[in-house]
Amino acid sequence: MKDEFNRKKEFEYNRKIKEFKRFDAMEYYKPKEIAPLPPEIKKFKEGFNDKPAPEKKAIKNRFEEKLNQKNQSENMNAEGQNIEAEGENINVLVFDTEVYSNTGGQSSKATPVAAMAKFAASGKRSRKKDLGMMAMSYGNVYVAQVAMGADYNQFVKAVVEAEAYDGPSLIIAYAPCINHGIKEGMGRSVANEEQAVKAGYWHLYRHNPVLRKEGKNPFSLDSKEPTESFRDFLMGQVRYSAIAKQFPEEAEELFTMAEESAKDRLDSYKRLAD
Repeated sequence: MKDEFNRKKEFEYNRKIKEFKRFDAMEYYKPKEIAPLPPEIKKFKEGFNDKPAPEKKAIKNRFEEKLNQKNQSENMNAEGQNIEAEGENINVLVFDTEVYSNTGGQSSKATPVAAMAKFAASGKRSRKKDLGMMAMSYGNVYVAQVAMGADYNQFVKAVVEAEAYDGPSLIIAYAPCINHGIKEGMGRSVANEEQAVKAGYWHLYRHNPVLRKEGKNPFSLDSKEPTESFRDFLMGQVRYSAIAKQFPEEAEELFTMAEESAKDRLDSYKRLAD
């Protein structure tokens, strides 16, 4: 009961913070039952009252965006991991747009390194989390990574296997998004999925726990070795090409990081497939 009470109080606290009119009144809203203000909030408050009005407004806006991003990330991670951990017979299809598409295209843990997005205007510097690998670590989750435009048969096979699996299943589908800024236009989304796989940007695989019980390797790497230019693929999207235009000095480092990250993922999938 106490944990439930604290959670409700914390939810109310976060709601009031986002609605606050006076930035320096946050301590007034803080209930005694929860922990002190986290460091990221204290950072925004330091020296706030001594700043001019325009700067105060800018700080408040940045704070609200930061808080919103943090809450979204925590909620989505908790909900997804609870489904997997419970072991229920449920099928989940994730459209991986690599940003928070439903809230305006903010950067998230699913955003790849070097990509431009809200909160990462000069390119994200941390690697994308591997949702599939996280799910596979439970051992009892069927996981597939697909791209319908790249391999339709593999996509259908994954859907059939996920539906037949008696347990939690997760299919992660590459989903071109308007926030990617595809230069060929959104009408070429399906073709863009194929380009992503051929360039080694996106990889196709299936992990079926049933095969382990049969003494077989549960992991199958379905995509082939990259045959097209990784860099050309990046330059076909504004979220990457804008980095080269606006931040030319940092762009080369970021693009190298992006390609290395993609290669590291492929290597890890190859090790699972051996």
